[in-house]
Amino acid sequence: MRELTVLLRGMEVRCVVERAGEEFVVRSGTRVHHLRLVPLEPGVLHVTVAGRSHPVHVARDGGRWYIHFDGRTLDYQVVLPDRPRAGPSRPSGADLSAPMPGSVTQVLVGAGDTVTAGQPLVIIEAMKMEHVVRAPRVGRVHAVHIRPGDQVEGGATLVDLAPEPPGAP
Repeated sequence: MRELTVLLRGMEVRCVVERAGEEFVVRSGTRVHHLRLVPLEPGVLHVTVAGRSHPVHVARDGGRWYIHFDGRTLDYQVVLPDRPRAGPSRPSGADLSAPMPGSVTQVLVGAGDTVTAGQPLVIIEAMKMEHVVRAPRVGRVHAVHIRPGDQVEGGATLVDLAPEPPGAP
């Protein structure tokens, strides 16, 4: 049994993890999750939780872990009393930062462009998959900080998005 505090989506989550045969049991508050993890290849696991199976890609960058499944990327870190935090955690698409370390394959906007909520802005290749960073809201691109071919760290700012003023064309 191991007690952990995990920084997930900017919140500290205290949990207890223990192994029960071929499963891991994760308890957090009143919630209990039973996970079965089967390694497929380096960086790829087959995870079964709540009766649903998912191929999951996992990467580590220093103290941060990036988990990609079902089209989403989460990053988390285990908070240890003697280790500083790597910064706030965020789900992919929550802002205009790289969801994980990778290579920029496409930049789909330029400074001055008006974008709609959900519009693809940047595509990053990481863990043999493409990750699309989308506009979280309507706005105008203030600055683009990357170019195709750039290598980016997880959390690196890719695009600055200013709110579009009401009534703007």
